[in-house]
This record gives sequence, C-alpha cells and structure tokens, in this order.
Amino acid sequence: MANEKPDDKVKRRKRGGLLRGTVNVALLGAIAAGVILVALAIHKRSAEAQAAQQSALVTRAVPVSVARPAAESGYDLTRSFTGLVAARRSVDLGFDQAGRVMAVHADLGDRVAQGEVVAELDRDRLLARQAELTASIAEARAALALAEGDLGRAVRLTASGATAAVTRDQAQSARDRAAARLASAEAALANVAIDLDLAALRAPFEATVVARLAEPGAVVSPGTPILRLLDAVSLEVQVGLPLTEARRLSVGQTVMLRLRQAQVAGTVRTVVPEIAGGTRTATVIVALPPGAEVTEGETVDLVITNRVDAEGYWVPTAALMPGVRGLWALRTVVVDPQSGDGTVADAAVSILHAADGRAFVRGTLDADTPVIIDGAHRVAPGQTVSIQPTSEGEGL
Repeated sequence: MANEKPDDKVKRRKRGGLLRGTVNVALLGAIAAGVILVALAIHKRSAEAQAAQQSALVTRAVPVSVARPAAESGYDLTRSFTGLVAARRSVDLGFDQAGRVMAVHADLGDRVAQGEVVAELDRDRLLARQAELTASIAEARAALALAEGDLGRAVRLTASGATAAVTRDQAQSARDRAAARLASAEAALANVAIDLDLAALRAPFEATVVARLAEPGAVVSPGTPILRLLDAVSLEVQVGLPLTEARRLSVGQTVMLRLRQAQVAGTVRTVVPEIAGGTRTATVIVALPPGAEVTEGETVDLVITNRVDAEGYWVPTAALMPGVRGLWALRTVVVDPQSGDGTVADAAVSILHAADGRAFVRGTLDADTPVIIDGAHRVAPGQTVSIQPTSEGEGL
C-alpha cells in the first residue's frame, strides 16, 4: 500500500462512495415500501370496519316505538298577564272641621261597618255654642212676639186715623228685623247641630283599617287624615294588556285568574279606554268573586286562551332532534310492506308552539308517516328498525 499511486487511492474512494449511496437508496426504498404496506393495511381494516358497521345497520333491526301524528287545524295559545289586587275604594278619613281629637275607636286591622263611628272630636265648645244659640233663639222669639204686637196696634191706629202711616211702617220694619234675628239664630243652631254630628267620624263603607294616623289629644285641622280605610269587600284585579288582547274582552265576560297556583273565575268590570304611556298597555279591571281570599297588593295572573289557526301536527317534544338551518328533525320510519320493518328517515319541521311536553309542528311530514317517539337518539337515518306491534297505528 506504501507503493500505491495517488490515482489508485482516488479511484478506491469513489468506489466506496458509490457503494454507500447504493445501500442508502435501497434502505430508503425499503422504508417507503413498508409505510405503503402499513397504510394499505390500515385502509383495508377501516373499509372492512365500515362495511361491517353498514352491514350491522342493515341487518340488525332495532325495535322502536312509533305513532302516527294526527293533522290539526290549529292550536290553543295560552298566555298569562300579571296584575295587582286593588281595593275598589280606599280613603284617608278625616274631620271637616278643626278641633281636638277626643277618641279613636278603630285600630289597625279592624273591620268597621258602614256608618260606624270610628273617631270623635271634643264637643265642649260646640255644646256651649249650642246652649248660647238656644238662648238667643228664645230671646229672638220674645222680641218677635213683641214686635208683632206693636205692629198690630199700629195697623189699627192707622186705620182709625189716630196715627200716621209712618208709625205703622216703623212697626212693620221692627217686626221684620225681629223675625230675621230669629231666623239667623235658628240657622246658627242648625249649623252647630251639623258640626256636632260631624264631630263623630263615621266609616263611609264597610272597610278595613289599614293605617291609624292620629291619636287622642291631637289638634287637627280640617281634612287631616285620622284613619286610612280600605274596601276589603269589593276587591278587584287591575292588569295591563296589549291593546289587541284588551279589545277581545267585553264587560261582564268571565275570565280565569290564577291565584297562588289555584284558578278562580273573575268578571270583567271595565276596560279603561286609555293607553298607559309607560307600558303602552290598556288597563283591564276584573272583579273578584265574593269570598276570594286575597290581599290588597297581591299579584294575580290573568289567563287568556286564544285559538290560533294553523295546519300542523302535535308531537312529543322528546321526539324532536336538532336539524339544520334552524329547523328541527323528526325521526320517521319508511315501512317495508313485505318484511314489516322500516328504514329510518328524517323529516324537517319547524316548531310553532310548545306546551305540556308537546310541540305543534309543520314541515315535511304527513299524517301517514310513523314517527319514532321513544329512543329516536339511538337510531340514525338509513338504519333498519322494527316497529313495536303495540305502538303501530297509535295517534299522537
């Protein structure tokens, strides 16, 4: 090797590089071939699995319960509107004259009858004034009697010519003044009698005392509230309705009210012909039935049911599945008349109304198509199913 020429060394190195390149290419080719074989094997297994799955879907008939939807021409739409219980009458009761409160006979929560005395003013001044006017009347009557006697004598003397006519006229004027003083005293006495009567504050209607605003000993001016009364007998419900709903109601119509999970019948008393500015609703006043156990300020729902005309079908909400483009889907069954089994298909529907676990729908569905009502999520379109004999033909 010591005598090896430089050209021989170069040639030997080239032959070694070529050999190594050939080995590398062969190795890469083997790896690529292995990858291809593995991919082909995976694809084959996937295809076999899909084929087996499709075969299972076709061959295995899953039992399902179906029903045939009944065509309907519409549905009942029930809505509720919340209102408040209010007394038909309420008043802040007070005296129409000034004075000192002598007694308040009603307390908070008491029921009072119409005309019952609930409070009184001190009457001492009025009684003294009454006695004074009684004496004035007696004096005025005596003065009138004297004036009438003088007038009679003056008339006779004037008729006989013993006195001038002016004497008769003066006597007539004196008599008229005495009569006027008597009438004034009698009117003043009548006014005192009215004040004495009004010193006793009476309930204007049968009511419940909801506030006591003054106590005995307080000096009050005319109109100062003493008691607040609420008509607990004639309670009513005030509820705001959209104008379209309010126009459907008429005075005297019976409507349903929901009160603490119970329903009671009410009667429309009036529909206020005015739109509330804040809510844009019309106020409807409904009279409650006698004996209704409600409290002023309590909330009550007015339940209104209207018929909506629309073609469609009632289906259980459990049978509905999310569809595409905002629609819903019903799993239906296309029945094979020979085997009696069926193939699952989807019918696209839209929901018009839902209530009590049912939905009113319309779409690519007719009354002759069985709808899967139980276990629709367990099957897929194209799958073979067997219809349970007890469910076939039943309506929804």
